[in-house]
Amino acid sequence: MADQNRTLVHYHDDDDGLPCWLSETSPVSMTARAECLVPPDRIIPVVFVPGIMGSNLKAIDASKAQQVSNIWRPDATSAVLKIIKLSPADRQIVFDPRNTKVDDDLVVNGTRVVKPTNGFSDALLKTRGWGTVYWSSYGPFLEYLERELNNVVKWNPAFKQVLPEASWLPFQGDGINVQSDDKAHPLKLGTDELKQVGKYWYPVHAVGYNWLQSNEQSGKYLAREIDNILAHYRSKWGSKAVKKVILVTHSMGGLVARAAVHPKMGDAQDRVLGILHGAMPALGAPAAYKRMKAGNERASMSPVSFATWLFLGAYGWDVTPVLAQAPGGLQLLPNQDYPGGWLTIKVNSDVYRIDGNPYKSIYSERDKWWRLVNPAWLNPANIGGALTPTGQTRAGGGDDVAWAKYMNCLRSAEDFHATLQNSYHPQTYAFYGADSAHQSWGKIQWNIGTERYVMRGPMSVFDTDAELKTLALNGKPRNDDGAGTVEATANASWMGDIHERFEIQPAGSNGDGTVPHESGLAPGKNGSAIEQFALKGFDHQGAYMTEIHDVMAVSKYAIAKIAQKADWGDA
Repeated sequence: MADQNRTLVHYHDDDDGLPCWLSETSPVSMTARAECLVPPDRIIPVVFVPGIMGSNLKAIDASKAQQVSNIWRPDATSAVLKIIKLSPADRQIVFDPRNTKVDDDLVVNGTRVVKPTNGFSDALLKTRGWGTVYWSSYGPFLEYLERELNNVVKWNPAFKQVLPEASWLPFQGDGINVQSDDKAHPLKLGTDELKQVGKYWYPVHAVGYNWLQSNEQSGKYLAREIDNILAHYRSKWGSKAVKKVILVTHSMGGLVARAAVHPKMGDAQDRVLGILHGAMPALGAPAAYKRMKAGNERASMSPVSFATWLFLGAYGWDVTPVLAQAPGGLQLLPNQDYPGGWLTIKVNSDVYRIDGNPYKSIYSERDKWWRLVNPAWLNPANIGGALTPTGQTRAGGGDDVAWAKYMNCLRSAEDFHATLQNSYHPQTYAFYGADSAHQSWGKIQWNIGTERYVMRGPMSVFDTDAELKTLALNGKPRNDDGAGTVEATANASWMGDIHERFEIQPAGSNGDGTVPHESGLAPGKNGSAIEQFALKGFDHQGAYMTEIHDVMAVSKYAIAKIAQKADWGDA
């Protein structure tokens, strides 16, 4: 009878996360062998790049940030409560891109917020960058990748050959079915493909970034971090052991990764084997416009939902002073390649489009009621001066300085997309949300009020279509509630000024609640993605939750396909 083996339980070393084992000596009469599952000596680091609010931020100088140190830590209740209490003026000061940096703290105000279950030490968590990302959203996925990618195949002594592990077996034969675009789509990996994947060790890293600054700067930062990760493993295993990384991105992280590999930005394409993009706003998302006008959405009346709503910014005047000074945030607006006519105004049966380059026709507009930025919300901290009581600009005042600063950030956003265009890594895979249960703003439509008689009285019956069109397209803001209702006025009638309320309509495109399918499908539509999947069952922030079967299957499949291009470590 063949000797039996006993597989030793391993722990991880502090430097790299390599498995280590403890085994006691035993008498020679005990013939069971102690089995240590040693990882391959060739390496493909997998680097996860999170979304805009999935990177943790802290103040460089807390004394300049209202004594707030951990300024964006969704996992830390104490940090969340501090942000909830901030006024719009405080938010403008606290979220200054010049005074923020990536936060990799594992403990915030005495509370542990990074809680792995796989035994990684604090030193290793720091090395891997796992503290830089929103743990509740991404931590389980990082552990999932670490486990799944490093248990692909195993030598089977009974069959005397290398065989796939149980969780990878379904990819063989008929494959794993995922529902893409409402159709069953089989994901297939052959035996040789799985063996190729199993030749490499996949240490999983995370790289958070300062999402307030331009994605170009974040892309260059990511490129440097890729170099640092490769240098770390080369210093111990040699230059032949590791050549390139695989990037996995979420949301804005996709723009950062594309910037990292772009020759005019990070220029890291030759150090990246391939990229999986998840829920990326490739062309921007109208939700960014909606949130600067009307604040973030509240999912429910639960205490957690209410706190999250306040944390993210409940009203337009909370969101605007933060994003208007942040090039990264402005780069999430629909760009020049987004399908035209996404901003419309409906008056009775007539629908008017705001067309043209949105950076010029929409985002630079200062006076019309449908403008992106209300100048009265731009500088609540009174940096450089104050606004007039009516919210109008005062020549030479701080509002002009703030507007000029905003315009500089806007030009940065436009230039970024003009340079990035439809540039993707040649080994690109992608998935996006296309779910009717998670409606997103593919378009923004303002509707004229339905109670016009209440607003205007009996004189409203004399308003002509031409006058209402003038009001809709050229009216000036009279009142703005910061929640999606604006009262506009125009001197368009022979009887004097007319005024009316306009309201943002609910989201109407399939998506993930933030990124609509119109933007998410761009990598595949323009032919840049080798394979792209239109999936359901997740909201935007929860795209990589490990219970989302189709996302986990696509993630493993895409990484395995990218790994087929690896060809180092044999010498």
